[in-house]
Amino acid sequence: MSRLGIAHLAMLEAIAGSRSLQEAAGRLRITPSALSHRLREAERRLGVPLVVRGGERPRLTPAGERLLPVAARLVHELRAAENDARAAPALPAPPVRIAASTLSGYQWLPPLMRELAAAPEPVELEVALDVSLDPLGAVRDGRADLAVVPTAVGAAGLGAVPRFGDEMVAGLPANHPKAARPWLAPRDFLDETYVADATRPEPGREVERFFAPAGVEPSRVLRAGATEGVLALVGAGFGVTILTRLTVEPYRGLAAFEQVPLGRRGLRIQWHAVLRRSDAPLSRVGRVARALAAVTPALAPAARGTPRSTARTP
Repeated sequence: MSRLGIAHLAMLEAIAGSRSLQEAAGRLRITPSALSHRLREAERRLGVPLVVRGGERPRLTPAGERLLPVAARLVHELRAAENDARAAPALPAPPVRIAASTLSGYQWLPPLMRELAAAPEPVELEVALDVSLDPLGAVRDGRADLAVVPTAVGAAGLGAVPRFGDEMVAGLPANHPKAARPWLAPRDFLDETYVADATRPEPGREVERFFAPAGVEPSRVLRAGATEGVLALVGAGFGVTILTRLTVEPYRGLAAFEQVPLGRRGLRIQWHAVLRRSDAPLSRVGRVARALAAVTPALAPAARGTPRSTARTP
């Protein structure tokens, strides 16, 4: 290990080219006392004097003279390298990874990307589809930077901010006897095959908000693995499901199914942006969360919709 650092070598170069220690301190942009302290530290580390004191002009000792060419070369090369590094083009910032609930319809994604691309400091996004079954866990362990989920989160280290509203609705085949009802209750699902997208219920979804409060659990569950699969199976008459109006919207025309409200008053939900509390509001992740709030108010009317809407294959 070297006994001297680059600050000590720059000090020797400055002293050799100055008429006084005060001038050398000015060249280094430090105080004369700081220069004296640095010089004593260097001499203590080497165990030999480096500067002859007492003359009109500071002179290096033989030990100082031996170090001077090396000091001058290293300091010069370091400054040149720093200048080259500063002139080099900056590396692009990594994209902000967004994880979204499997219930998300992603209508918010295109306007969000346009908003961020037009910002003075654009932010690139990347959708982390591989963590959609556990978006909160992905944010917690760093596999994603932000999650869009249908619930407020109280987990340690995470913060949730409301972004836009939505409504949970039942999805039934168009010819299903219950499709003509004005609304459905939890018990209306007991004799049905329930088509789900995941094997583990996500927080804030139908199990937590609709079935559990009524003490009801569908007796037969068919796992489809993705929203497209859920809607295709429901439209083909394999069962019924619960999604949100915003989730269903991109798939209108994929299959023949009816949307029926849940309960007399409907079942409203609030989508939230969840990020780590360590990400400041002015960070890139915080900017994405704010932009999400700015572009999504227009989605809310679509979520409210009419009491009942229909999507059919042409």
